[in-house]
Amino acid sequence: MITTDLSQFWDADRVLRNPHKGWYHHYFDNGTSNYVPERDEDLEQFPGLDHIYLRLPWSDLEPAQGVFQWELIDDVIRKWVAKGYTISFRITCKETGTVYATPEWVRMLGAQGCFIDSFCSKGDWRPEYADPIFLKALDSFHEAFAARYDGQPWVEYVDIGSYGEWGEGHNSASDRLQLPFDVLKQHIDIYKRHYKKTLLAVSDDLPYEGVVADDSLRMLDYLVDSGITFRDDSILVRYYVDEYPDTHSVRSPEYFALVAGDRPTILELQHYGMCYGDSDTTWAGANRSVRGADTLEGAMELMRATWIGYHGNARHFLEDNPLIATRLANRCGYWYLVRTIDVVETSLPGRTTEFRLTWHNAGIAPAYHVFELAIILSGNIYEHCEVIADSGNRRWLPNQDIVETYTLNVPGDIPSGEYDLRIRLQERAGNTVRPIALGFQTAVENADTSYNVARIHILRNEETGSVKIMSAAKEFVR
Repeated sequence: MITTDLSQFWDADRVLRNPHKGWYHHYFDNGTSNYVPERDEDLEQFPGLDHIYLRLPWSDLEPAQGVFQWELIDDVIRKWVAKGYTISFRITCKETGTVYATPEWVRMLGAQGCFIDSFCSKGDWRPEYADPIFLKALDSFHEAFAARYDGQPWVEYVDIGSYGEWGEGHNSASDRLQLPFDVLKQHIDIYKRHYKKTLLAVSDDLPYEGVVADDSLRMLDYLVDSGITFRDDSILVRYYVDEYPDTHSVRSPEYFALVAGDRPTILELQHYGMCYGDSDTTWAGANRSVRGADTLEGAMELMRATWIGYHGNARHFLEDNPLIATRLANRCGYWYLVRTIDVVETSLPGRTTEFRLTWHNAGIAPAYHVFELAIILSGNIYEHCEVIADSGNRRWLPNQDIVETYTLNVPGDIPSGEYDLRIRLQERAGNTVRPIALGFQTAVENADTSYNVARIHILRNEETGSVKIMSAAKEFVR
């Protein structure tokens, strides 16, 4: 075989926008106006932005029993999905500053609850989370919500947000209420019952402090065994920075270690406007060169986070932190490069031939979706393409070189001549095919997001019927 070193054509600085990884934007959060972008360009120019995160109180979507205001989110979905972004959801039952996150009509039906003060608001209604009237209404809502959104190709995940302040699975902003496993299991089971096709996520606070201490391990096991992933909503919150400096403000890294091997994890940065300035110094200096950047990146690596949310005004964050935004866009989740290609020298027409690619994942997590590999022989007057349904990418773990062997069918009628051997990694969802960008220089990239990895010289010998294949690195970059 002829070996070509492809690392000479890597580009580690170019930001790649790839599916199922990257930054995400809190579009609705603590209300319906806080982080709505002033201009579409604020999101479109954000490097590696993957999806829009919609966090809304239940009462905004079902103001009267069985009367749904889907247009509140459908308008956002239609606009941003058309631009190539995906969507994730959290629907909450308790907020601070919103009296009825659970709709008032649920209380009027007879559901029990109380008005409770928190450190940042007064008199918000909190349902009795085990109340059967409340649970029946909650179940009916998620039945309707899931019928509309579960399994849509543009939905990344749904948070289990029915318990605790802001849907974070805890009550630390008020009376620190904790509930037994059997109560919280009813909430989890509502989501499991209705979301059969969509990834479910939950705050790591729920098994740590949302459930009574004696049930913590039981709850953790149930969540992990149910295929639910974890998110940390408190990265760079001052309390966690001070209390957990050795783990970069991640309180429960062991939770993420349990799931990161087979499901993506999610990082949420403290509200950007609350972690710098005179009142807080956890985020300081240009690109947080004084403080903050190392904590954020360390947390991301420790959690093996696939998605990271800056949690604030997109334009302001990017203007303040262009280097962080750019660097972490590639590092989070998967980030694929190809180190070498090995190509055989001789093959026969109408037969299969092997070649090997050495893949390198420079990201901090595996990919959790199967990607195809398209193999293309392209010449001036002839082109041949075939697709391998599973490239093997689920095996490409972070910071490892993995060799994959692929077979290519050499067409029996292929003319003599020079051909580019191209590869294109891609995801297929129904009839839609989306390419996966690799960390190559633009000099070897084609308009269809395929990459030239070898120049093939095909010489047909009419007497022997053989096809001679020759390859050289210096030749295939046009």
